[in-house]
Amino acid sequence: MTAKVRNRNVRNKKKSLKKKIILTWLALELAAIPFVFPVFAALPTFAKIIQSSPEVDMTRVVSANIPAPDGVSRYLVASDASFVIIANNLLGDVETNIIQKGNIAGARFGALTQNIAVKNTCLRTLSTTASIIYRSAHKTADNTGSIIDQTVLIEMRYDPKLSPKFTFKTQLQIKAQIKTENLRPTSRCGV
Repeated sequence: MTAKVRNRNVRNKKKSLKKKIILTWLALELAAIPFVFPVFAALPTFAKIIQSSPEVDMTRVVSANIPAPDGVSRYLVASDASFVIIANNLLGDVETNIIQKGNIAGARFGALTQNIAVKNTCLRTLSTTASIIYRSAHKTADNTGSIIDQTVLIEMRYDPKLSPKFTFKTQLQIKAQIKTENLRPTSRCGV
């Protein structure tokens, strides 16, 4: 036998072995379908149970800054837990307004939201360090759906000379932060 023939035979044996492995794997996959399919069918129900369980900590809040004039900050916010807004570099009064449903740049938001707390608040920060300026009582989402449908618009008005930074955290995240950072108190406007 020549070297070419031997190499061809070795390659054919390798291809044959690969085919056998693939066919065996496929047979095992097909045999497992009656056992695995009910698990896949139950995943949406399991996810719903996990999502609504108060013992499971899978909470988050997401925000997107929307361009606004000086003295105004706007954020689209979606959360699956109650949350807080923390202001940095803000001294004085800040009005916070919650808009549950509407249009922004031609896109509808808030179709599946709920009332998260008081819709209009005014607080006075007493220091430029981190201060909680808003606390929601609930998550934004009322039902499952797209993120934009679970989103509210939050608008904050303050002295236009200032350039504050706002962050959004879940109540659970803030409990951990309070232990490690010194968040400053606020008071109601005009008090």
